[in-house]
Formats: sequence, C-alpha cells, structure tokens
Amino acid sequence: MKTEKKPFFYGWVIVALSCVLIFAVIGIGHNCWSVYTIPMCDDLGMTRQQFSNFFSIMMGVEIVALLFIDKIFKKLGQLNTMRIAAVIMPGALLGISRANGLLGFYFWTVFLGFGIVASSFYALSIIITNWFKDNRGTAIGIVFMSSPLGSMVMIPLVNSWINAYGWRTALVIMAAIMAAICITISGFLMKEKPSDMGLQPYTDPNKKAAAVSSEPLWGVDRRYVLTSAGGLLMIVSVIGCCMAGSCSNTIVPYLRDIGFTDTAAANIHSIGMGLIALGRFLGGRLSDRFGVTKIMPVAYAISPLVLVGLILIPYSNAFIPVMLVGFAISQIGNAVCLPLMVELLFGKKNYSSIYGLFSAVNTSMGALNPIIYGFFYDRCGSYLPTYKIFLVGGIAGFFTLTVALRLQLKAKERMTR
Repeated sequence: MKTEKKPFFYGWVIVALSCVLIFAVIGIGHNCWSVYTIPMCDDLGMTRQQFSNFFSIMMGVEIVALLFIDKIFKKLGQLNTMRIAAVIMPGALLGISRANGLLGFYFWTVFLGFGIVASSFYALSIIITNWFKDNRGTAIGIVFMSSPLGSMVMIPLVNSWINAYGWRTALVIMAAIMAAICITISGFLMKEKPSDMGLQPYTDPNKKAAAVSSEPLWGVDRRYVLTSAGGLLMIVSVIGCCMAGSCSNTIVPYLRDIGFTDTAAANIHSIGMGLIALGRFLGGRLSDRFGVTKIMPVAYAISPLVLVGLILIPYSNAFIPVMLVGFAISQIGNAVCLPLMVELLFGKKNYSSIYGLFSAVNTSMGALNPIIYGFFYDRCGSYLPTYKIFLVGGIAGFFTLTVALRLQLKAKERMTR
C-alpha cells in the first residue's frame, strides 16, 4: 500500500516569517540600544543612569502588557493587534528620533514596549502553538534563535549608521526597516491559525497515533497557577533560571575588569551569542525528540555553569568554555522549553493567559537583575558578589523545577481522569 506524500506544510512558512519578525522587533526595537548610549547622552545632556531608565520603562510596560495582552487579543484579534503594533513601533522610533529631552524619550518608550509584547516572543509562541501539534519545539527553537543572530547583524550596522549619519538619522533608518518588515508580515502574510487556510495543525506521520488527544481543551486558569503548589514552585524555578542566565550585559565589562582586552572580551561575548542561537535550535529539537520534561531540567541544571565559569575565569582561562556552555544553555529553559512546558502542565484552554503570566515573571526578572548587578557593583567594585548570589538562585531553580514537575504532573493526572 502506497503512503500518500504530504504537500509542503505552510506552517514552516509561518516559522520563517516569525524569524524575520523577531529580527525586526527584537533585533531592531530591543537589542540595539546600547550603541545609542553615548551619542544620545552627549546630545541630550542625559546621564547614563537616565538613559538606562529607558530599559526599565520599556520592560515595565512589557510586564503590564503581558498580564493583559491576552484580553486584547481576544477583543481585537491577535493579528489585528499585531497590525496596530506594526505601525506603533516604527512610529515610536521616529518619535524618539525627534526627542529633545527625557520626557519625549520616555514617552515614546511606552509605545515601543507594548509593540514588542504584541509582536514578538509571546505573540509568536501562541501562533506556533496553533500551527504545530508535533515538532513544536523545533519550530519555536528556530524562531527564537533569530534573536541573537539578528543582534549580531544589526548592532554593527546601526553603529556604522550612527557614526556616518548621526543617531537621529540612524533611528529613522531603523524605523523604515521595521515598518517595511512588520507591516508586510503582520498585514498580509501571517496567518494566526491553520484553519484560516483550511489546514490542520502539523502532525508527524510517525506519531499519528499519539497525535489524537482526548484533552485538547483541558486547562486550568491563572488563579490556579498562583494558588497551587506546582504553579508557585514553577514560578520560583523560572526566577532561579533567570538569575543563572542574567549576566549577559555584564560579561564584557567583567572580562575587561579582570584584565581581558576590549577585543578579546567582545569576541568572547560574540561567540556566546552565536552559541545561544545554536542552543535554542538544539533545545527545540531535543524537546521534540525526548520530551520537554527531560530537556528543561537538564537545561536548568547546566545553566548555572555560566556563573561558575565567570567566578573561576580569574584563576584560569580554561574556564571560558565552561562559561560559554552555561551561557548558551541558560537561554534554552525559559526561551524554548517554557512555552512547551506551560501547555503540558497547565493545559491549552487558557494557554495565552498563563503563558503571559510566566512571561511577565521572566520579564520582571530581566528588569530587576540589572538593578541588582548595579547595586552590588557600586558598593563592591565587582560583579562577583552578584554572580555568587545568583549561582545559588540558579541551583535552587533546578531543584525547585524537579519538585514542581512532580507535583503538577500528578495534579494534572487527577484533573484529567
């Protein structure tokens, strides 16, 4: 009996479009701002601390948006919200390019923060979940690896534009690129669900029997996550993993502080960003092959090695590979595995709401950790004290995750009998 050959699945086009969208939204809208620090501070008379408040405001808006964006998606439609964001974000960049002081800079930051939530990791995780029943980890891993790769491409380009044309013109160029990509993809090419094209979610032919599920609409609500032992411990574990992987912005200055040259420190960090991209892809593939309940604990267990390596590098450069391995793996747990684990543990019925909660926790730590690093550096003259504290948090995150998985899988079994 001949096996019917399946036609090309459009979901892989959705994955490719999502990669380009992440490149525009995160690579341009979020990750390039470090190269604007000196020129904007010099031109607008801002202090470095005032400039860094930009990140706090943007991430604060992202935290609030993550808690409510699912309601906006339900009311306006996810694609309609993404289309609005596709106009708002380039407009915010243009607004910042015309700012003459702090108030204008901060005002437009609010719109940029909302647009990032509406059009990047959170929104695209929901779309990928709709399109893929199997190989979902691979799809998410491919999409999320485009963020560090995009940063490697955009940061030197933006820096060259600033040097050639000034920071205001560089922002206009960024806005034009972002508008062209986001409006085209969100407005014309992206499809929220396979049913919009008369298709079904992707299923692996080799897993056809396992693809039939009796609980497609099972799921708890956000209140359950915040009051159950499994949900609370899962939140604590996410915080611990955030501690382990929060050192990215400190690696270059730390290596310079302990005697590395500017070039060597930048090259080590660049290698780390490349390994993060590779790690995210492999994390998704391995989650599909072996199951996210096996891969996520392994990622959480290895993640603290980034801090172990940083603490020990002053004694020997042999610990640089240890740091790089931990750095790459630290971005798998909460970036690739978390959206898969949320659906597995808490169901699909209220997936967007619950994943928004965990994303808000993740983003909150992203906003808080730099403040903690800065606090201890100002008082101790080194990042080492924070590395040691966060190492304990990262290890605790691994053990907390193992307990959370055990409790919540048992609770799910009781609820789905």
